[in-house]
Amino acid sequence: MVSNLERKETVNIDIHTNDELETLADAFTRMDIDIRDYIKELSSITAERERISGELDAAAKIQKGILPKRGMQYEDMEEFDLAASMTPAREVGGDFYDIFMTDDRHLALVIADVSGKGVPAALFMVAAKILIKYGMKQGMSPEEAFSAANKRLIESNDMELFVTAWLVLIDLDTGECTEVNAGHEHPAVRKSGGTFELVKYRHSPALAALEGMTFKERSFRLDPGDSLFVYTDGVTEATNSEMKLFGEERLINALNKNRGADPDELLNNVKASIDEFVGDAPQFDDITMLAFRYNGK
Repeated sequence: MVSNLERKETVNIDIHTNDELETLADAFTRMDIDIRDYIKELSSITAERERISGELDAAAKIQKGILPKRGMQYEDMEEFDLAASMTPAREVGGDFYDIFMTDDRHLALVIADVSGKGVPAALFMVAAKILIKYGMKQGMSPEEAFSAANKRLIESNDMELFVTAWLVLIDLDTGECTEVNAGHEHPAVRKSGGTFELVKYRHSPALAALEGMTFKERSFRLDPGDSLFVYTDGVTEATNSEMKLFGEERLINALNKNRGADPDELLNNVKASIDEFVGDAPQFDDITMLAFRYNGK
C-alpha cells in the first residue's frame, strides 16, 4: 500500500476468506482511499495558503509604500526634524501616519488607529488616510477635514469599524498649532530644556463612530526646541508574558531616558524599551509612533 501511494490507482487487496483477514483487507483498502483523499485536500489547502500568503505579502508592501518613509522627504527643511514608524502585528495593519505640507508654511501631522485587525482594517485605513489628506489639501481646517472624513467613512461602513485619529496643523513660521483629537491617545510634549509629559484633555469621539459629528479643535504653540511624540495604543498596551501593560508611565520614562535625542533616536529608545518589557510575548497590536521637533525659522 505504501509503495502504491505514488500511483493513481488505489490498492486492491483481493481476499475472500469470510473471516478477520478479509475484514483487515477491506480496512486497508478504505484506508488507502482515505489517505489519498486527505493528501489531495492537504495539497489544495497548502496551495490556497501559499496564494493567500503571497497576496498578504503584496498587500504589506503596498501598505508600507503608501506611508511616508522613515527618513522622510523633508530632510532639507531646517524648520523641523521628524521621524515615524509603523510595526504591524500581522502582515498588514490598521494603523497609519501621514506627514504633508498643506501650503508653503503649514505642515500637517496625522496618526490614527483603525479598530479591528488584518485586511479589513487595512482597507479602511487607506480610505481614512486619503479622506483626511484630501480635506486638508483642499484648505479645510483640521475640524472640517475630520467632519468631512467622518461623513464619508460612515456612508460605506458596513463592518462598523471606527478610527481613532489625531491631527495637528503647524505654522512653521510661528510655531502656532491647531490640533484635533478623535478619541486617540494623549500626545506627549517636551518644552525646550524640559521633560516629556502627557497632555491630557477631553477628546472628540472616534471617526466613523457617530453621524453628524463636529470635532473640537485645540490651539497651542511650539517654541524652537520643543518636541511632540504621538503614538497608537499598541505602544501603551504592549503586553508581556505576565499580561502586564507597558503603560503610560513606562512610555514617559523611555522618552526621558535621553529627552534631548533627535526624533529618530527617540523612536529607537521607545521601541527598545517596549521590546525589553515584552520579551518573548507575541505582539498583539500594531505599534506606530511619530516624533517631531520644532526648530523654528
